[in-house]
Amino acid sequence: MKERNVWIAHNPSSNRNLSSGIAPIKEYISDGLKIGLATDVAACSYLSIFRAMEDAINASKIRSALIDKKHKSVTLKEAFYLATLDGGIEIINKRKKIIEELKNTIYDIHFFISDTKEKIKTVYENYIDENDFLKKSKQNREKDLKFLTTTVGPQRDDIKFIIENVDIKKFGSQGQQRTAALSINLAELNSIKEKKEETPILLLDDVFSELDETRQKLLIKNLKIFKQLLHVQASRRNFKNFFPW
Repeated sequence: MKERNVWIAHNPSSNRNLSSGIAPIKEYISDGLKIGLATDVAACSYLSIFRAMEDAINASKIRSALIDKKHKSVTLKEAFYLATLDGGIEIINKRKKIIEELKNTIYDIHFFISDTKEKIKTVYENYIDENDFLKKSKQNREKDLKFLTTTVGPQRDDIKFIIENVDIKKFGSQGQQRTAALSINLAELNSIKEKKEETPILLLDDVFSELDETRQKLLIKNLKIFKQLLHVQASRRNFKNFFPW
């Protein structure tokens, strides 16, 4: 797992409710494995990450006392790190990497669908870097615990789409916004196709309503590479024109 950079999602509440045992988290930490605390809506009885921290510590204490006396229990500092910093840093780094991989394809697709009229720039906008993450998390810890929120982390980040120095998420037309959204989705699908050597199924939900006729036709040309496509729209009008094949 360590060699393949696999992450462990530790959900102590789910483990308890399913009677699936107590994960050796302290041992995983000692072995240098990557772990993130988790909650879910299936076997978990809550969504609060703070309760997950508490349960992770308590479960670790039980394991240390009754099963594995060699390893001590998870500390509050370790639980807080697993719930926030460790996974948060990884998310930020992976997002940056993905945007870097996709930005040229996004540019090409958007340039084509906009009939070569718009040059889009995709920017991952993060408000914290890896070096400041721990420092600012410590500074905001008391406030976060008081208001049961997290003011520092990847959930505060965003992706910007810039055309001619204008943030189109704020000031772009609906057509520009829809074209940008389609471009990033199609770029993701192209990336999957290249890496998996399989053409994914494309699902579209009324994507033509905010595009002018030129963009509609150019989008359709871009869609012909997909072997399986499911499209839903509110009206049958022009459906055959959209997909003549």
